[in-house]
Amino acid sequence: MPAPKSGNKRVRGEGSIRERRRTREGTWYQLRWESGNGKERVYHSETLGPTTKTEAAARLREHILERDRLRSQGVVQQPKLCVGEWLLRWLHETARHNVRPRTYSAYEGIVRNKLVPALGHIRLRDLGVAEVQSYINHRRELGDGARWIQHQRTVLRAALTEAERQGLVSRNVARLVRVPTAAREEVKPLSPDDARAFLEAMRGERLEALYATSMALGLRQSEALGLTWSDVDLDGATLTVRRSLQRYDHEYHLDPVKTVRSRRTLHLPSPLVATLRAHRDRQAFERAAPGWQGWPDGDLVFCREDGYPLSGPVVTKTFQERLVALGLPRVRFHDLRHGAATYLLAAGVSMRVVMETLGHSQMATTSDLYSHVLPEAQRDASERMAKVLF
Repeated sequence: MPAPKSGNKRVRGEGSIRERRRTREGTWYQLRWESGNGKERVYHSETLGPTTKTEAAARLREHILERDRLRSQGVVQQPKLCVGEWLLRWLHETARHNVRPRTYSAYEGIVRNKLVPALGHIRLRDLGVAEVQSYINHRRELGDGARWIQHQRTVLRAALTEAERQGLVSRNVARLVRVPTAAREEVKPLSPDDARAFLEAMRGERLEALYATSMALGLRQSEALGLTWSDVDLDGATLTVRRSLQRYDHEYHLDPVKTVRSRRTLHLPSPLVATLRAHRDRQAFERAAPGWQGWPDGDLVFCREDGYPLSGPVVTKTFQERLVALGLPRVRFHDLRHGAATYLLAAGVSMRVVMETLGHSQMATTSDLYSHVLPEAQRDASERMAKVLF
């Protein structure tokens, strides 16, 4: 019996082409092929036309090559898995165990309120650069800021990175989209004269010590509000930053600081020691009052009159109201931290010491933020060198 001619026997896995109908314009063909591994097979089909059988065969060949490429990369075809289902699974199985609670809360909000409503219906394997770019462009049209759009892309990219690691997608399309660039906000702290005037005006106020501590040590607001008296050694004139006050799940939490660099011990200037002593004495009277309850999670240095944590937004609003009332520039509370760095650099303190004081992880972060101070510092160094040599 003669061997079958080439092309008469269809090999398993090569797919098939069936003629569906003929029209005046040409012939319509249905392509069929399969993917998957082992017993779990996924069947696909596509109808082309009007076209020629040669063109249909070329199109089928493209599908087969793409399938084989994905197989070689270990990609597991799950055609029914949608983006929304994957994002929620990633939140529960991956993100929850690998990010801080407040970060997880932010991720969950972005996933449930932004990404799932817009992209959740798309099959994960069909999500492409065009769909994600369209989403980014739409968020811009709705007025989302550049930094907020970057946060959304960050969450989607993290979820797709895990999908890529598990072989559910062949590439992370979120890496390839274009997002708007967020303009770096210019650092505009209070001038030394304005800072001194502000502290002088706050003398005797309930939050005087909070303003003075943040301004003198360059603490982040969450670090200052997360201080407990066990972190402060007034006799030794030191303060240790260990935790930060965070609000998520409708409650306040004292969480460890993010990085090893953020955990630091700082020396207290003698005037600040005196201010903190006066603050502690004032707080002792508040503790004796009937309204004092005390927050169960910590003996807070800076708190409300009933002992519970201060709200960051309320602290910022009060701070800015004081500035306006004094006729001083209206700056953010975070600019007190910028001011501390600026004053230190202008006084000739090395960039390394400023980096350690602020708790930055890298020297580049400090130099990028405060490069505007360097020319003045370099000019001062030049004058000092002139005195030494000439």
